[in-house]
Amino acid sequence: MGVALLGTIAWGVLYLVNMHVTGTWNDSKEEYIAEMEQAKADVAAFVAKAGASVDENTVTVTTDAGALAAAKETFTTYCAACHGADGAGSETSVGPNLTDAYWLHGGGVKDIFKTIKYGVPAKGMISWKSQLKPNEIQAIASYILSLQGSGGPTQKAAQGELWKDAAAPADSTVTMADTAQVAMND
Repeated sequence: MGVALLGTIAWGVLYLVNMHVTGTWNDSKEEYIAEMEQAKADVAAFVAKAGASVDENTVTVTTDAGALAAAKETFTTYCAACHGADGAGSETSVGPNLTDAYWLHGGGVKDIFKTIKYGVPAKGMISWKSQLKPNEIQAIASYILSLQGSGGPTQKAAQGELWKDAAAPADSTVTMADTAQVAMND
């Protein structure tokens, strides 16, 4: 008998014992399942990391109730001093009313994100990019949009231009405030 034949027989016995008798080695189905679970974990890790890479060009409105609740707390901590606790300001407040349809620097989520991130130093608003993570700025911008139409009788007078979202249908009656409020109530 040749060495090659003995090697083949030894390999066959080793394979048979490990695959079918003891189950030490995974078969292709088990390997596939393990690789798919690892891929799901890798995707979840990437998505979590990508959340921090949101910027003014890629930001979208979030309706996640947890994110909006955290954003409300952040707004109260950092923004209420200038914009009022309800975002409507008052005639004596420094910042503009965030609850009406008039905006100084654009009223879309990308505009609001950019204003928060870079600030408006000429008007006294600091840049928040070093204090807040991008996903926190996204949540605050979404929270601010949820305040639309909620200003009371003491709200600050309108400033800026009437904002109309070019992407929204002309006959749309659902507002961001409605969408965000539903998410916060869920």
